[in-house]
Amino acid sequence: ITLIDTPGLEGSDRIEAEHINQLHLKEIIKIISEEHIHIKGILFLVNFQNRRFEHDEQEVLLKYITLFPLKNFWKSLVVVYTHFYADPNEDEDEEELKTQRSILNGEIIKKIMEKVKDISDVIPYNDLKIKYFNSYSEANNNKRKKSNERTRNELEEIFDELSKNPPLFCRVEIKHINNHIWSENGKEYIGEVEIIQFFDLNEKPIKEKTNIIKKENII
Repeated sequence: ITLIDTPGLEGSDRIEAEHINQLHLKEIIKIISEEHIHIKGILFLVNFQNRRFEHDEQEVLLKYITLFPLKNFWKSLVVVYTHFYADPNEDEDEEELKTQRSILNGEIIKKIMEKVKDISDVIPYNDLKIKYFNSYSEANNNKRKKSNERTRNELEEIFDELSKNPPLFCRVEIKHINNHIWSENGKEYIGEVEIIQFFDLNEKPIKEKTNIIKKENII
C-alpha cells in the first residue's frame, strides 16, 4: 500500500484557492504519471473540530470526481475525521458527536452527489467509508488509545480491500469498428464491434471491453 500525501488545498480567498487547487492537481497528476502509480482509492482527511465541510473541501471533492469519473467513486472514497475529541482527557459521548457531524455534513455530501449524479452513483451518507481518529495527545487516556487502535485496524482492512480493486480510471475511449476479425471458441468471426478502453492517469489502458454488435462466421 502506498499513500500519496497531497499539498494543503487552501487560499486566502475563493479565486486564489481555485488557482492553488488547479496547480496542486496538475502536480499530483504529474507525479502519478511519472512514477506509474495506480490509484485504488482516495483518502479524504477532515478536521472534526470544523462544524462542517468547508467550501474548499467541497470543491476538492468535485475536482477528484472530475479526475476519476466513476460510477463507484463514492465507494472508493475513505473519509477520516481527525482531531475527533475536543479534549483527550474528557469523557464525551462519541455517538452523539458523530450524529451531529453526520447531520451537517450528510446534507452537504448529498448536494455534491446530486450535482454529479450523472457521473457517479448516489449513495446514502452512512454508506460512505467514514472513520474517526483522535490526533491529540492521549498519553493518559486508555479509552482514547483503544479507540485509535481500533480505527487503525479498521483502516488497514479498508486499505487492504481497496488495494485488490482495479485502478481508478480517468478516461474512456470508445472505438466503433466494422469488418473486425476475431476468434471465439476455436472459430473465426467477422463483424461489427464496439471496443471500450479504460485509461488511468498514466494514459495506459487498464481494462478493455468488447461489445459485439453483429457477427458472421468466416468459412
